[in-house]
Formats: sequence, structure tokens, C-alpha cells
Amino acid sequence: MTPAAKKKTITLFIAGLFSLCAVLVASVVAFKFLGTSDFFQISSLRINGNHEVRKAEIVKLSGLDIYSNLLTVKTELIRKNIESHAWVERAIVKKKWPNVLTVDVRERKPLAIINTDKGIYYIDKTAAVFTKVEGGFDLDYPVFSGMEDMVRVSAAGEVEVVDSQKINEALGLTGFASSGSSSFPRQNISQINYDKENKLVLFLTDRPFPIFLGDDASRQKFERLKKVLYWLYKKKEFANIDYIRLDYLENKVLVGKNNS
Repeated sequence: MTPAAKKKTITLFIAGLFSLCAVLVASVVAFKFLGTSDFFQISSLRINGNHEVRKAEIVKLSGLDIYSNLLTVKTELIRKNIESHAWVERAIVKKKWPNVLTVDVRERKPLAIINTDKGIYYIDKTAAVFTKVEGGFDLDYPVFSGMEDMVRVSAAGEVEVVDSQKINEALGLTGFASSGSSSFPRQNISQINYDKENKLVLFLTDRPFPIFLGDDASRQKFERLKKVLYWLYKKKEFANIDYIRLDYLENKVLVGKNNS
């Protein structure tokens, strides 16, 4: 390459570099200008799906204010902040140009209440122990007991499920009862307890005699129990029962009656 051609190439390279820098600077300036422009300033925050969580709480968690600009807000960060709320299972945050932000919230639904050494807490379908049950909360759920060693609650109130196996087994039993059985509806479950020998014991709401399930709460045991309860209701012998054992013999049910 001749010296003249080399000089021309260098000149063109430098000119191109300056042009690229100019474009980048212009882009940054334009972004900063648009990021503070009233045109993209959020004028509406639309929140859907919330029932337990107040809109004011969601707005506070989002970190948005009257100066927030749709161009510069980070939807992923907002999503994470909103999902940090105990009641929020999932949040979907979307931008609607030029100045609307939507938040679709899916809240957790309690399926049971569990006893811990720091009070009672709600449990959802995923075995998440997610919020403490305070005064005025709905208590019409099955109570899980004898599982205190499965859940740790810190002094700051943070909840950790150490072992969810027992919780999932108890939830499975409530799930069986949610299948529409008239003789054994979920609403008729008062308490599911793990005794000192780690055996499952079930109590009903209308007559709280113990139902001993043994090591597990399988679908087969549930179906046998459902038939026994139906037969007892039909024969009007339900009030005379002291206990029901499904752990006595394999595939057998032992019904204990009182003498009154």
C-alpha cells in the first residue's frame, strides 16, 4: 500500500470512528431526553387480580412515583419487588406505550393452616408456608399439627420449610377430599396430625374421633375411608364411633364403637 493510500485509509477510519462516537453520544443524549420527557411519564398504573393485597401496597413495592418514566422503568425489577410480598405468587408487569404500566397479580390461595412454634400460618398448594394468620383472618381451613420441626420461623418472621414431605402428604389428603365426595368433603377435615411415632391421624369437624391412617395418606386409604364413612352415615351409626383405624391390617378398616 502506497503512503498516500495508507494515509487515506487512516483518515477514513478516524472519520468513521468520530461518526460512531457522535451517533453514540446523540443516542445517549436522546435517551436521557426521552427518559425525562412528559410524553413517556407514567400516567396510569393498572393493577389486576389483587384481593388480599391492597393496591397501595403494590404501588409502594413497585417503587414508582409521579416522576417515573415508562422508557426507563425496569419491569423485571418491579416484578421481583412485588413478588416479595407474602401473598403474591406471581406478578406480570407490562409496558403499554406511551405511558401506561400494567401489573397482573396472582395471589396465593390458602389450603390449610399449620402450627409452628411462632404461631399459625397459611399453606398454599405448593406447600409454601407464606403468611402468619392474624386476628380477623379466615380460619375455616384444615389445621396441620405435629409438623413443627418441619417449619422454622426466624425472629424476623422469615419462614423456611425444612422438609415439605409431611406437609405435601397432608395436602394430598385434603386434595383427595376436594374431589367432590359428599361423605368426605374437604370442609369436613378439622385437623391432620402427625403423632409422636410419625403416624398420620385425621380428625373430622362434625365428630372429632381419631382416624388413624398410619405411615401414609394414599388414595387407596382415602377411598376405603370414604366408603366406611358413607356406610356409617347411611346406617346412622356415625355418632357411636370411638375411632377408625386404617393402619390395623393391610387393606382392612377397623371401626371402634362405644357402648352408649
